[in-house]
Amino acid sequence: MRRVAIAETQIAGLDVAIGQAETEKPDVEKAAVAATAAALKVRVEMPASTAARAELTAEEVAAARLAEIDRALAGRGLRAPGRRERVRLTDEALALCDAHPEITLDPGRRAERAAERIRQAGSLDARAVAEAEAPAARASVVARRHRTNLALLVGARAEHVEGRDALAAELIARERWPGRVAMAGYLNGLGVDQAAAMVRLADPSAALAALIGPAGSGKTTALAALVRAHIDAGRAVHVLAPTAVAAGALGDAVGIPGQTLAKFLWLWQQGMSLPGRGDLILIDEASMAATLDVRHAVRVAQEHRALVRLIGDPRQARTVGAGGALELVAGSATPPNSTSSTGSRTRGKPSRPWACARATPQ
Repeated sequence: MRRVAIAETQIAGLDVAIGQAETEKPDVEKAAVAATAAALKVRVEMPASTAARAELTAEEVAAARLAEIDRALAGRGLRAPGRRERVRLTDEALALCDAHPEITLDPGRRAERAAERIRQAGSLDARAVAEAEAPAARASVVARRHRTNLALLVGARAEHVEGRDALAAELIARERWPGRVAMAGYLNGLGVDQAAAMVRLADPSAALAALIGPAGSGKTTALAALVRAHIDAGRAVHVLAPTAVAAGALGDAVGIPGQTLAKFLWLWQQGMSLPGRGDLILIDEASMAATLDVRHAVRVAQEHRALVRLIGDPRQARTVGAGGALELVAGSATPPNSTSSTGSRTRGKPSRPWACARATPQ
């Protein structure tokens, strides 16, 4: 019951965190959208370059008009402007010069000045774009992290709910299954998800089940608790694997001498070292075991009312012969994804997914 209460407390804490994150989400998303839109506007409009081009176009028009005025004022004889017209043209030329102080009638100089002004305007625009995109990038990162954190919180809550339900189910199952190995006293130090997986593996109603997960996901730590519980309950534990190295590694980790699957299959055929009722048979690196070997092990276990638990990762190396037993068991149910330590998702650290699946032996 204490583990269930702890899980309830953790779920309540996650509910508070999820509620706060949901409340903050609209403002975070709105800020990211606004900053991105502002940066896009600067990039599209390029205000300094647009203004420079408009000014240069106006100067070209003014320069052309000044050239026309110069030609008119330089006229002689019948082409010479009258006094009033000369005054008007002079005033117009002065107004154009006032409007464009740096104007020149030399096309070469105008081209050089235009190129320099476009270059300077481009530099100003590049700086403006960078200044606008920096806060937009920060706002986008904040929004992305907020979405990720919210998803992790929701996922962590689902895992804790599943773990709580599994632990609560064990309390009920103890009343229904006489002789069931109780796990409640062996789960300290495990995450709720790990504890839930071990509760499932201890369930005698499932003669065949699997613990799926990559190396380093916390399977061995959790299995050690499962092994201790069975030994303390007077049950024998057989640690097997397709290779002596794998069997020895798991055996050392859980405190039980490991043996190869082939050796025990031979012993069982000779009627030796047979499992007893409720005994636990662990087959590590099950993805490397031949399907027929696993089937023979399950048959012996069924005959003697023992439990077979396959361990491994179907994505790792497989047997050179006909294999796939681990995948078949994993695919016979919809296993829940878990993490190797309680709360690792809520801190934003990478989770280490593993799952517990059960199947009915054929």
